[in-house]
Amino acid sequence: MLAKVTDRRGDGRTSFRSLFAYIVRTTSVILDNAAGVDTERTQTSCLSLRTAAAEMRAVAKCNARVRDPVYHVILSWQQGEHPSNTQAFDAGETALAALDMQEHQYVFAVHRDTENTHLHLMVNRVHPVTGRAVHPGLSHLKLDRCMRELELSQGWAHDRGAYAVIERDGRIQIERTARTELPERPRDAPRMPEGARDMEAHANEESLFTYASGDARREALAVLKRPDATWQDLHVALAEYGLELRIRGQGLGVYAKTHDELSPVKASSLHESLGRGKLERRFGPYESPIRVIALTDARRIYLPMREPRDATDDDIDPGQPRSESQDGRRDTSHNARREQQREARARLRQDVRARYGAYRTALRRQIDREETTRRNTERAERQIVVARHQATGMAIRTSSLPGLTRKALYSVNAFERARDLEELKAMQRERREARDHLMARPLTYREWIEEQAQRGDEGAISQLHGWYYADQRGRKRRYGGQIQPDYETRKDRWYGFMTQEPGDIDPAPPRLALQQTTWRVDRQTGNVRYYQQDEHVFTDSGRQVVFGSYRPDTDAMLAGLLFARAKFGRALDVVGDAAFGAKTVQLVVEHRLNIQFGDPGLEAQRQVLEATRSQTVKREKSELSAMLRREPLRENDQSELER
Repeated sequence: MLAKVTDRRGDGRTSFRSLFAYIVRTTSVILDNAAGVDTERTQTSCLSLRTAAAEMRAVAKCNARVRDPVYHVILSWQQGEHPSNTQAFDAGETALAALDMQEHQYVFAVHRDTENTHLHLMVNRVHPVTGRAVHPGLSHLKLDRCMRELELSQGWAHDRGAYAVIERDGRIQIERTARTELPERPRDAPRMPEGARDMEAHANEESLFTYASGDARREALAVLKRPDATWQDLHVALAEYGLELRIRGQGLGVYAKTHDELSPVKASSLHESLGRGKLERRFGPYESPIRVIALTDARRIYLPMREPRDATDDDIDPGQPRSESQDGRRDTSHNARREQQREARARLRQDVRARYGAYRTALRRQIDREETTRRNTERAERQIVVARHQATGMAIRTSSLPGLTRKALYSVNAFERARDLEELKAMQRERREARDHLMARPLTYREWIEEQAQRGDEGAISQLHGWYYADQRGRKRRYGGQIQPDYETRKDRWYGFMTQEPGDIDPAPPRLALQQTTWRVDRQTGNVRYYQQDEHVFTDSGRQVVFGSYRPDTDAMLAGLLFARAKFGRALDVVGDAAFGAKTVQLVVEHRLNIQFGDPGLEAQRQVLEATRSQTVKREKSELSAMLRREPLRENDQSELER
């Protein structure tokens, strides 16, 4: 869980009424209660929801020195977590207690219209009895510790924050995260905006600000150091990274050319020298990039799904080779291949995200069409009832009945009209509730990815694998030490094959599976597990093909070898004891598999067995030729030999 205190307006004009109207908004249902809000998803300590904003405003006016009495907090659960309304309200009350505001007026509203279920807390900082205003100091620390406590009490997954849940001496404790475990921000690095920070924390995506403040920012500042620099030189430096500097309001914004729909980054937030005023004083009025620069292919482009990695990321994957040159530096070809793999993986995951967006859009349009049809149907039903009673009233008006009789009939008709409308409203409400109960809830991104991965979608498998390793990296940074994959933590040794190529590799799409083999994708790690006759044979974990048994039989080893050869190519490393390695070499030679081993000892064994086998085949051929010269084959024997 994460807690966020929203920024208050500097002019003190935050309104209880406008915030109330926002947090109690409804999404896909039209409600008929007098307040116009969903009472099941809201809770308040005021007299009623209808008067909550007015009550808070009246109490706040009792303290004339309070500039902004509105306090707005958002509690957000992780994707895939769906707390009940009761759990959400309990979390809100616990958060208020952590801020010492449990006696203040509040309104809670649960929102489920995004991938993360979240609770809005609108609180009046002025106490309703004492009239004193609360100034919650260090609210982010108090709320973050409260979130860890709620995760333990309600059973949610632990999120990142200033506090972490640690097991010490057999007891679960909540401790402050050591500052030394977090990456330090360089002195000259720009301060990340809150929106970009939230994006990277919630969606595990690289924000446009982070991308632009990297190599692109360094290239732009290098251009500004040249005395003969111009607007076009600055545009060229940014175009190399798929970025463009454009006028935005009174200043300049850095846009991603491949993602025009994204909000731009304020240029002066990257560095003060990139502000419009300073640039125009030096270069003159703003100039747009010329056509040649605008159409030039970028060396790199911004991909939101790209995951920034540390220099120590390889430690997560045991056995991954580090190619280094003689002077101890990382080989440039290694880095180039790794960068290409990351770019390809990011494009694949970006395509998956776009398909999820199309799924959400199509589902939303379907819901909107059904909602429009429902509204039109209900409006037509209401018009029929009203028209029927209007016709009855017209008939009474044009009749020749006495005045008292017509007056009595008008009263009866009005009563029956109100009764019929109430019955119609009750019937429509029951129909809506039944429809809403049967209507499919839109899948969150995590749920949709898991569903697509079970169907063998390559991009979904890659995204699951990326989430798993991102979580492992977070644990490593938080607790220190080396995080090993599951098969490493379960046993002291594992058996399998792995590639000799550097870089990160995702599990292959299940279309590479062998015949008579079934598969299932691990929803947590993205690894693909393969089965034969309902027995686990091996697992594709990305760089490794790991067997499910310590002593895999011949058929399982052959299946794993064929799979590894199809995925990694002919260069393989064998992980296991000497007996496993010898058996692997024997299978490669017997089945004539074009495989070379990275281990010199195993490769020498393979070459010896290949030579021995070649000599044996040559000897058998020579013996067969000699026999044929002595005794010619009959016609039946010749056809049998050919077969």
